[in-house]
Amino acid sequence: MNNLAIVIPSLEPGQRLLQLLVEIRKTSPEVPIIIVNDGSGEEYDSIFDHVKSDYSNTLVLSHDINRGKGAALKTAMNYVLKHMPEINGIVTMDSDGQHLYKDVYKCMKLFQNHPNDLILGVRRFGKDIPFRSRLGNILTSKLLGIFTGIHITDTQTGLRVIPRLFMRRLIHVSGDRFEFEMKMLFEAKESNVSIIEQPITTVYLENNTGSHFRVISDSVSIYSIFFKYAIPSFFRYTISSLLSFVVDIGVFSLTLALFQRNNFLSISVASVLSRVLSSAFNYLVNRHAVFSGNSHYSAVKYATLAIAQIFASSILVSMVHAVTFFNPTYIKVVVDCLLFFVSYHVQKKYIFKELTV
Repeated sequence: MNNLAIVIPSLEPGQRLLQLLVEIRKTSPEVPIIIVNDGSGEEYDSIFDHVKSDYSNTLVLSHDINRGKGAALKTAMNYVLKHMPEINGIVTMDSDGQHLYKDVYKCMKLFQNHPNDLILGVRRFGKDIPFRSRLGNILTSKLLGIFTGIHITDTQTGLRVIPRLFMRRLIHVSGDRFEFEMKMLFEAKESNVSIIEQPITTVYLENNTGSHFRVISDSVSIYSIFFKYAIPSFFRYTISSLLSFVVDIGVFSLTLALFQRNNFLSISVASVLSRVLSSAFNYLVNRHAVFSGNSHYSAVKYATLAIAQIFASSILVSMVHAVTFFNPTYIKVVVDCLLFFVSYHVQKKYIFKELTV
């Protein structure tokens, strides 16, 4: 494990930091430890002096003022990249006792088999977890999966193993506080760095009172980063779909008006014609203006999806009309809105998925 260094950002630490160091040294006496004093103030100098004098192979880096967790992590990364060429990756963990060293060790061992991947120590959020933490993590995880395809159990875990090559990119990523950890996930996806999860023990001491997470300001920062990364393609997709929707509904209504009847045949013909024209329009817009990728045979894949949607739309509209006798156009609006979300995920994940080499 000597090819890894443990990094602990620390703001106004208590005895838990010293207890953590004792646990680390019991199991891993030779692993380098880097503690970043993130502007804790003079009243905490005695703790950091104790760390320097009583724990071997432990380095303390300091910020004059509090700059944030992201800045502390980047300070440690910069030091490793410049002064520790033998280190292949760093293990980041919190100083407030939330991470048990037995779990840290599991992540370190997993990294030995995946030296180029980002390892996350993920918690399980049951009913015994503080509501604030449980709600925030579950909501963020779900939104992240829906809008970006990054499926992670615990988006805010501080226990991570970061490979050296990835660190070279992360030191240039903006963000100095908790939002940096969210950015790290998006950067991993963009850099084709695989994310591997290692389940860990969920620990919340005194209802997580030792956390320096600022509920409002840090939450705003995290979610602003989330929407900055995740929403643009969905927003463009929405505009593209709305334009295609206008084409689709216009052709559908005009065709029904020409047939002057609302039976299965006329609805099916109107659905096919409107979808063919709107799909051709939608494919061109999505390929050139919405998604950044374009996988092999995207036109064939898109056509297959469009055909499936045509049948699904016509069958569902006909079935609902036969039962309710509502206007088929109104029914189609509702049905196609539901198919809209399905289509987005299929296109983003399979049809216009960015090619990698």
